[in-house]
Amino acid sequence: MSPGKASGILTWGRPVREGGLILVALGAALALGGGHRATIAVFSILAALLVGLLWAYRRAKHARLTVPWYGAVLLGVFAFTALQLVPLPMALVRLLSPATAEMLGVSLSGVGGGGGWHALSLDPTATSWELLKIGAAAMAFILAHNSLHRSQYRRRLLIAFVVTGVVLAFVGFLGAIVAPGRPLLFYTPAGGGGGLITTSFVNANHGGAFLTICSLAALGLAISAGSVQTRTLLLLSSIFLGAAVCMTLSRGAMGALAVGFFVLGTLVLSRPRLNEPKNPAVIALVPLSLALTIGLAAWLGHDTLVDEFLPQHVDIGKVALWPAGVGMLRANLLVGVGRGAFMYAFPHYFAGGMPADVTYSHLENQYLHLPIELGLPVGGAVILASAVAWVLWLRKVRQDPALCAIVAALAALALHSIVDFGLEMLGLMLPAAVLAGALSAGANAKRRDAKAATPSALRTRLRNVGAWAGPVAAGLLLLATLATSAASGPSADAEVAQAVRLTTERAAPDRVYAVLEKAIRRHPADWVPHSIGARLAVSQQDRQAVRWLNRALYLYPRSPALHLDAARFLRRTGKRRQALLEYALALKYGAARTELFGQALPLCKNADEVQAVLPEQPEVHAAAVTWLTDHGRVALAREHVSLAQARWPDDADLARAEIRVLIGGREYAQARTKAEALAAKRPSAEHYLLWAKASADQPGAELQLLLRAQYRYPDDVSLSFALAGTYMGLKQYDRARAAAERIVKQSTVPSTLAYAHDLLAKIHWADGRPHRAKYEEDVARRLRMTR
Repeated sequence: MSPGKASGILTWGRPVREGGLILVALGAALALGGGHRATIAVFSILAALLVGLLWAYRRAKHARLTVPWYGAVLLGVFAFTALQLVPLPMALVRLLSPATAEMLGVSLSGVGGGGGWHALSLDPTATSWELLKIGAAAMAFILAHNSLHRSQYRRRLLIAFVVTGVVLAFVGFLGAIVAPGRPLLFYTPAGGGGGLITTSFVNANHGGAFLTICSLAALGLAISAGSVQTRTLLLLSSIFLGAAVCMTLSRGAMGALAVGFFVLGTLVLSRPRLNEPKNPAVIALVPLSLALTIGLAAWLGHDTLVDEFLPQHVDIGKVALWPAGVGMLRANLLVGVGRGAFMYAFPHYFAGGMPADVTYSHLENQYLHLPIELGLPVGGAVILASAVAWVLWLRKVRQDPALCAIVAALAALALHSIVDFGLEMLGLMLPAAVLAGALSAGANAKRRDAKAATPSALRTRLRNVGAWAGPVAAGLLLLATLATSAASGPSADAEVAQAVRLTTERAAPDRVYAVLEKAIRRHPADWVPHSIGARLAVSQQDRQAVRWLNRALYLYPRSPALHLDAARFLRRTGKRRQALLEYALALKYGAARTELFGQALPLCKNADEVQAVLPEQPEVHAAAVTWLTDHGRVALAREHVSLAQARWPDDADLARAEIRVLIGGREYAQARTKAEALAAKRPSAEHYLLWAKASADQPGAELQLLLRAQYRYPDDVSLSFALAGTYMGLKQYDRARAAAERIVKQSTVPSTLAYAHDLLAKIHWADGRPHRAKYEEDVARRLRMTR
């Protein structure tokens, strides 16, 4: 290298690299959390170029670029992810991952594939973008490890975190007023931002995790600040950021922040240098910051925060995913499903008890998600290595409050990752990698001179390898970014949307099938293209519909929509019994009862077939009995309710359904006896109402029972409706009007009020008051418009 070039690199290398490192650490977080492909490509290129600049800078100073052992772990993950993209013979894929081979064989059989070569990943397109993210994180770690060996450099980085966090929190509070739910005040996410405030992250949990890092960074800097003014400003920043974490309404982030405060407080109390001068004011900063954070958060949103932690509002849906995730891990234990392929492969392992109409892009547990995609050997090794590295760094950084803050921030992220997937996003992955690199640099800074004096032969060889591992990996990352950006096709959602558009426009089936086949080849684990192909084949009365349906059901066996499609097709082709089996599976996996009853129950010829269709839930059987009664199949309803009551003799839903059957069959005496017994055993307004309906054959008895019930349950709206209807039938319009007006006073629900005003209109029409009736109809219409 010429002297002129070396001088230029030495002059501009450090400020460019330091500014670039801050940009790598915080830029993706500002770019909507780093979830878009363009952001991933830009930061992968930036990280690779900065490592190249660092290597040139070190060479100009006749020094080496070092790659610590944890950096080698990250590069190993980068290499393994690249191996998941290498096409292998299907025989080898079957040996390494039988579940992947089976899924590929089923899915690709419809597009003429399944027997050749394929990568280990079930979604190579997604894996290629994940490769770039992992490479960028590895470069960020190496860059931070080689750049942040001095405490002033680490403080500048943490100050950048604090400033960015304060700006984002301020934008969040401003957005809560002028643009609720919009990250950075302008972006409108598909599912809403969530939380009381929205930062630059689409997901409120991820925004809360980032603000947690910034709050702990501010507190660590406040502890080590040299002046009272600086310390006060940083302490106020920490409190403001901590309150912003609470305003995201992320329970995981709030718990992580509390753990971060605890870890930082423990480290501060255990610092020998701090105990020597006995400075209680500095020691008290952590509990003071925690107390003021809680106080400010309570002042800003006490009722909302309390409501968020009430048992009935605590969402356990994240935990409900874990059993299915464990099953998925067992089936793909050795090499995983492929980095980034979780979203499309997960429906095959979908377990009961989870909403079937929701797409799960990630498992809400990083410690399960990573082994699922990388396999237990690699994924488990990464998790174990991260834990070991954190412990080793912890033992060496207790003298520096800034490093203690970083330790606490990484501990908070580790805890948050139990119930979230923030580290899957570049906006949190890169900050975590840079902070880990800063810790690694701080932990090794004091030993650098001693090691350089007497290096062992093995250490020398490793250093020589590490000096080239970084730039070589940076070059490979740069090439991978360019190749992925150039070769990557449209996303699965875009291809599916194109197929749906062509179907809506009644394009030629061959055009639609061609789009679907491309989507299947790119994303062989995705069930949606097979579902669209099945519906198209059914509409065209194509014999291939069965194969499309079978492939879709294999990929997503618990989909109620797919089972309904299969049932409709089988019903159309005259296969009644098979259709009933599919209807039974659809109802078992969560299909809407009203839609299914209208299609399945008309096909049932006897009570045994009704029993076979319905799941083992007495309330579903009771609803089916009511449906059959309302649609005139009283005999079948009576037979079915008898069988159901033999299985669940004490179920109240079935008891009510039996009374409705008896009323529908005009067996009033028996219905009245059972209703009276039910009302005596389990008194309620609903049971008295049934008793009154069963007394319709006795003049005056129905009215007396309704009056008796209203005396016991004066606030029940259904009784008021029944009384108004009974009075109207007896042509006692004044009393009917009084009962309807009572509903208006009782209820605040717009739909109920609309029905009440409609009832008043009918009463006025019957009583010869057309002007009043028109007024009530107008009120009812306005109420429905406001719903």
